[in-house]
Amino acid sequence: MAKNKHKSAYRPRKKTIRHPILILLICLIMAFGLLWGLKLVIDYITSPPPTEEPATIEIIPTIRPTDTTSTDGEPAASDDPAKTPLQNEGANPSQSSGLTGSITYAAVSGDKLVIRVLIDQLVGEQGTCSLTLSRSGRKDITKAVNTMDNPSSSTCQGFDIPLTELAKGTWNIKINISAGGKLGQLEGQVSYD
Repeated sequence: MAKNKHKSAYRPRKKTIRHPILILLICLIMAFGLLWGLKLVIDYITSPPPTEEPATIEIIPTIRPTDTTSTDGEPAASDDPAKTPLQNEGANPSQSSGLTGSITYAAVSGDKLVIRVLIDQLVGEQGTCSLTLSRSGRKDITKAVNTMDNPSSSTCQGFDIPLTELAKGTWNIKINISAGGKLGQLEGQVSYD
């Protein structure tokens, strides 16, 4: 038998790397990226958590210029830097025999008449604020709410009267306050057009 002396015509070629520098450069970039990412992770793990400081708000008082000349042409007493003006000069409202205060807001807001009241005294215990809205030719509207203490004064919890209960025009406001064994009355007007 005869042996075939010729090997097959197909011989696999050896693979050669055509661009070794390009491949080396890509490997270096990948290694650098991996090391950088590892450094970031280690820094994140070992660093203390950031502390958040509360926001600070600076209150700047508004100073309005005043006329410092008295009627006789002499400088007014307030020009004396040694004298500090007193806040709320006059009698202490907490020592009065009755309750005093003011209607701080009375206007239409949305679909309601809103009335807010400030009581000059700190009543210290729950009292009652009774509102009466009156107008000539109309039925009186009455509402009652409790008082509420502030740090150095008090307030009525607020009156919100639906406009559906009011006719357009000017209404008289009367608020009777009873708290801490004292009585007080506030009066005003409000227009609803």
